[in-house]
Amino acid sequence: MKSTLPEAVKPDRRFTSQSPAGIRSFLRTLPTRWRDFKDIIAIDFEFNAPPGEHPNPICLVANNLCTGVTSKWWADELREMALPPFEIGSQTLIVVYFGSAELGCFKALGWPDPKSVLDLYCEFRNLTNGGAVAHKAGLLDAARLCGIPVMETQHKTAMRDLCIAGGPYSETQRTDILEYCAEDVRITVKLFCALAADIQIDLGLLRGRYAAVVAAMERNGVPIDVPKYSTLVQSRQRIRERLIDAVDKHFGVYEDGRFKEARFRDYRVREGIAWPTLPSGRLSLASETFQMVGQQHPRIEALRQLRRALSVLRKLDLPIGRDHRNRTLLSPFRSKTGRNQPSTSKFIYGQSRFLRGLVRPPEGRVLVYMDYGQQEWGIAAALSGDPQMMADYRTSDPYLSFAKSAGAVPQNATKASHSETRAVYKQCAIGVMFGMGPNTLAERTGTAPIEAKALLQSHRRTYPVFWDWIEGALNFAALTGRIHTRLGWYLRTPPDFRPTSVQNFSMQANGAEILRLACIKAYESGVMLCAPIHDAILAECGVDEVEEHAAKLCKAMVWAGEQILDGFQLKVDVRVVHHPDTMLEDAGRPMWDLVQQELAALDREEAI
Repeated sequence: MKSTLPEAVKPDRRFTSQSPAGIRSFLRTLPTRWRDFKDIIAIDFEFNAPPGEHPNPICLVANNLCTGVTSKWWADELREMALPPFEIGSQTLIVVYFGSAELGCFKALGWPDPKSVLDLYCEFRNLTNGGAVAHKAGLLDAARLCGIPVMETQHKTAMRDLCIAGGPYSETQRTDILEYCAEDVRITVKLFCALAADIQIDLGLLRGRYAAVVAAMERNGVPIDVPKYSTLVQSRQRIRERLIDAVDKHFGVYEDGRFKEARFRDYRVREGIAWPTLPSGRLSLASETFQMVGQQHPRIEALRQLRRALSVLRKLDLPIGRDHRNRTLLSPFRSKTGRNQPSTSKFIYGQSRFLRGLVRPPEGRVLVYMDYGQQEWGIAAALSGDPQMMADYRTSDPYLSFAKSAGAVPQNATKASHSETRAVYKQCAIGVMFGMGPNTLAERTGTAPIEAKALLQSHRRTYPVFWDWIEGALNFAALTGRIHTRLGWYLRTPPDFRPTSVQNFSMQANGAEILRLACIKAYESGVMLCAPIHDAILAECGVDEVEEHAAKLCKAMVWAGEQILDGFQLKVDVRVVHHPDTMLEDAGRPMWDLVQQELAALDREEAI
């Protein structure tokens, strides 16, 4: 990779002329690989999509950079086409901005995926990722940063609102929408010319393949038990009140339906529970703090779940289509590590775990959920080449194996016989991936800081090759101002970067690469994917297809890890859920059961 924006966008690299001859001249300056394409076509759809529903294409504009021809089509013309009105084979490069939206329109029209897609959104994100200044990543934001003149934001907002409102449209409105769409295409062409010299085309095409997968997942959505969801929404206020009555009787920290810090302070003093504080001296009331303290005082977990459930129920408003499926933007590449970052309020898997009791396969269908076991440990072990770390990962219980390798427990120890020691070493192993220091580790494990420091030192002694690798990565980031994954996802690091952010990036971002590869492989082998969930994938199939599709998904996930980790195999766990069962997990079951119990009580009261 030659450079990163904004420094890379020099005045002599900006492209302002859009004459066919000028563009062809520009294309000849690109590396040979770019010239393998006979046509390069920039496209943009305008569409509307009510919450939870499929996109409804309004129009399409395409500009062939090689011929200079711009073509426009209205919705009624598009729906009559069995195939796109331009070539989509491997020798045609389709250039888009936020590819999952454009390819979602392909799917709405029943068109096949283009073979070669370059998504300038993720390429722009890659070229500007990290650094001291955060950049917005909309089309106009990217264009402005590259010095490209753009339409006024007010005009774009007005036109977008017109599209969202839906038709019917007057002739004047049709003309305005087509021109608005064409202007986006002109900007996309100029942005392509500004960024192309800094894009590694083969890696860009791989990221473009993922856009088609995301479009498919957004179209499929996650099946929801709508009757139960509707009951929750309709009864949310009364359920909130009953949950407080049921749980807070053990704590006494709520008053008139509100959590009171003073009451909670009195409670934790009565119970003798140490609690982290903020610089101001007030208690830290973040969910993460409750979770951390709850590991040492299990009763606190019930209070954490109550606070989370009350917050979730108050704001519960999932976009669910008429076919009872939750759909929202999955926002690929939005996070610094390149992971998907859907809205937590709009995505069922961004909600509290107890709401996974709403995820249920339709009758005659099956949900297959596969996730990587201890993925970050496996990635760190493989990328660092630490032999002991790799050996411990391959065991049935890496955390207990770490304790054995460190000499903290005998070799015949089990999870049952040494559960407390295992829990401490698990926190250490996880915390190291995030650069956790001794004070935080002491809080999480309930040990003294000096003991936590010794625990971290034992990790260094047990896995010295891993630590050499981590320190090498930090030095590389400090010297070069950047760090990257195996597949070229970059993070720019300012001179004053936090070492913990870089230490975490190597595991998280390579994990994102692995999941993307797995999704591409599974999708292209015919598996129906519903959603990516951090280091897991949710798929759906018919009852008689379970073995075949589960095998394909498992094979794709193992294969993806091997590609990034030089043959090292990550563990894959599988869960299969048949109708009428749900995706509820053990962690969410207590709160789900309590909510259902209170709903049943409400029904009984109303029946009297």
